[in-house]
Amino acid sequence: MQILTIESELNQRCRLRCALELTGKPYVLREISALHELESAVDVGSFRLALVSAAQLDVALAGIVFLRGRMAAGHIIAYGEFSAMDSETPSRIRLAGADVVLDSRFSSSKMALIIDRFVWDEKAVENSPGSMPAWMVRNAIRSVAPAAYSGE
Repeated sequence: MQILTIESELNQRCRLRCALELTGKPYVLREISALHELESAVDVGSFRLALVSAAQLDVALAGIVFLRGRMAAGHIIAYGEFSAMDSETPSRIRLAGADVVLDSRFSSSKMALIIDRFVWDEKAVENSPGSMPAWMVRNAIRSVAPAAYSGE
C-alpha cells in the first residue's frame, strides 16, 4: 500500500512510522515536509492513505483539499494539537476532506488502530489468522479515541 505523510517534525515522523509498523501490514511510505515538495510526476491518486499534520492549519486545510481532489478512493487522517474546548478546528479539517482528525498527543498504538480501521479491508482482516476482528477494532477505537470514531 502506498502511504503519504506530510509532516515537518522528525519526532512526529518517527511516531507515524512506528504506528505503521505496529499494523504489521506491508506499505510503501513517502515522507514530505510540505505539499509543495511533492513532484508533479507523482501520481497522488495511487496513495491509499495520507497522514497530514495540522500544525499550520491553513497549510493543512489547503493540502487536505488538494489531496481529497486527487485521492478519491484514499483516506486522509489529519492530526494536530487541539484544545478540548476547540470543536471548530477539527470540524473545519473534516469539512476540508479528512476522514479522521486526531489530537497529536496520540500514541503509536492508537494511530495503528485508526489506520487498521480506516484503511485495510475489514473482511481481509477478519479472515486472516491471528488478526483482530473488525468489530473488536471498532470497539477499541470507540473506547480509546471516541472523538475520532465516526459512529457507523
